[in-house]
Amino acid sequence: MRKIMAMLVVGLAAGSVLTTIAPATASAGFCTEGTAHDYAKPLKRLAELRAAPVTERLPFGPARVFFNHSSSGPLVVGDGEVGYTLSYSPYFPGHHLSPPLNWIVEARYMRVDQRGKTTRAMGHIMRRINRLRADEDKPSGRVDFLFKAGKPSLYRLEITFTDLSGKRLARYGEYLRVLKPKLDARLALNGAAFRPGERVTARLDNYGTTTLSFGLSRSVEYFGGTAWIEAPNSAQGPTAAIGLGLGPGASAQCWNFTIPPDEPPGQYRFVVRADSSSDSRQGEAKSLTLGSEFQIVPPG
Repeated sequence: MRKIMAMLVVGLAAGSVLTTIAPATASAGFCTEGTAHDYAKPLKRLAELRAAPVTERLPFGPARVFFNHSSSGPLVVGDGEVGYTLSYSPYFPGHHLSPPLNWIVEARYMRVDQRGKTTRAMGHIMRRINRLRADEDKPSGRVDFLFKAGKPSLYRLEITFTDLSGKRLARYGEYLRVLKPKLDARLALNGAAFRPGERVTARLDNYGTTTLSFGLSRSVEYFGGTAWIEAPNSAQGPTAAIGLGLGPGASAQCWNFTIPPDEPPGQYRFVVRADSSSDSRQGEAKSLTLGSEFQIVPPG
């Protein structure tokens, strides 16, 4: 019998589950962490830029002066901000000045084409930073170099440090892709028909651009002819109260249900609940109910 797989078309209202039928996914490596859709693919073709240090410390900067990104990766969803931040964290609270820096810091944000060529200058910020001041109003002495993300496209973000004599200390850059928020969460199964004693495995695939958050709990329901009800012997037991996340285009988390010997044959569905953020800044969430149907057939 040809395997099939039921995947969910997301229902935003609580308790709403809509399903469609699609070809089955092979069981081998079914729960291996992977990619449902590679939204960063256009960036991989561009010439590599010198990346900013990942340690939050500038190699030419004094201790306790930190350098941070405003975003957590190359994909920016929605109308957020992109850029960098300089800050100073003194050993003790109060009014403190950082050691002398005497830097000219210049940041640029540009829209680029698929070859990385600039098509439009989006913003330019230049500041002279003599020292960073940490006080009661601004405990971190923070100085921002931030830009509006802009419309969906490819962008290049650069920041340059020079001393007062004009000597360049460093230039860092990165490519970004700005995306529209898109909700497309699917729950895939490792098959469509199972016998008692076999294991049903459900995998969460994020084909959209919004971030999904969820826990470890799941439910299994049985179609009783007029409505879906909790399946006999499907209790999961206690689960750890932890929050998990799945970013744009990612595929990873799995749930399992081993079919008991006395589970009645019939039509079932695997159900998982999750939330989808509105953008990369984890804004207002939407509640989702994700489900995929399968059959339990008699042993034989």
